[in-house]
Amino acid sequence: MTAYAFILPFGFAISFAMAWLVRHAGILDHPNNRSSHSSPTPRSGGLAIIASVAACAIGWTVLTGAPPGVGVALSAMAAAGLLGFIDDLISSGPAEKFLALMAISLAAAFAAGPVLALDFGFATLALPFAIGLAGTALWVFTAINVVNFADGSNGLVAGSMAMAGLGLTLVSGEPAGLFLSGALLGFLPWNAPRARLFLGDVGALAIGGWFAVAGLNAVTGPEGISVLLVPLLMLPLLVDILLTLLARVRAGFSITQPHRSHGYQILVRMGVPHWRVALIYGAVTGGCAILALVAHAQGGVWPIVSLLLMSLVLGVAHTRIRSGAKVKGLDLGE
Repeated sequence: MTAYAFILPFGFAISFAMAWLVRHAGILDHPNNRSSHSSPTPRSGGLAIIASVAACAIGWTVLTGAPPGVGVALSAMAAAGLLGFIDDLISSGPAEKFLALMAISLAAAFAAGPVLALDFGFATLALPFAIGLAGTALWVFTAINVVNFADGSNGLVAGSMAMAGLGLTLVSGEPAGLFLSGALLGFLPWNAPRARLFLGDVGALAIGGWFAVAGLNAVTGPEGISVLLVPLLMLPLLVDILLTLLARVRAGFSITQPHRSHGYQILVRMGVPHWRVALIYGAVTGGCAILALVAHAQGGVWPIVSLLLMSLVLGVAHTRIRSGAKVKGLDLGE
């Protein structure tokens, strides 16, 4: 309990101080046709997240011993963060970034150990190693990209993923999620309600990599939780990003074309303040964390039912947001 009491303020302090340093380093994010901001803003604040999570992992290891799979999670976070930092500096092409993320995801899935069974409560589906490895790598790749695509509104990713990290620790009993929460809470004052610093790709990719692998460790560890609960913890972001990409593909747009038609971006374009959008997504993510905690305690079919039910609710909400935008004449292809 002493270690838990120590880790949140420690992570907050490291992240807050590092964010101050990064903000004065002068790496600027210039607005483009996907941006929700209108003036150049310092970016690569995700370096503070990486430093804080790593410091928390080291501190926890010194106090109580290494958390399960922490080395793999740190490696995935560092590799994804390095790729993001390079992209922040020189804007690498989408093809190169795609291939690099696939390689990182496959390596992380293999090192963490692939999920080889899906327990639905009423039946268990065993997976061949190759299928399990591919599916696990796809989860890591998806989680990283979802966080990256969601990083376009002040406080959204920091608030939502802080709640997701807290939920992961509450459900699994492992501290890895709390490391992320402390780091994001320390960064949040620099990013909301007014953005004085952006995460940048270094932050978005690192956050996704850490959470994806920490979730895998919670599933494959000795006290393994249901694999269905991990996506539930970040479901608001998952549903928004994936349904938007599906809608754009069906409309004939390229999946790599920059745009401002994710649900959270539409809300901002409709006049909802950034801070309110962040509060909405953070609150719903918190609700998903509570639901995941209940589902874990009840077991059986609760994880699959909870995941499907919340996916349906969030899918309907996403559809209503897009419908409201059409009524107001917003170009959803923009």
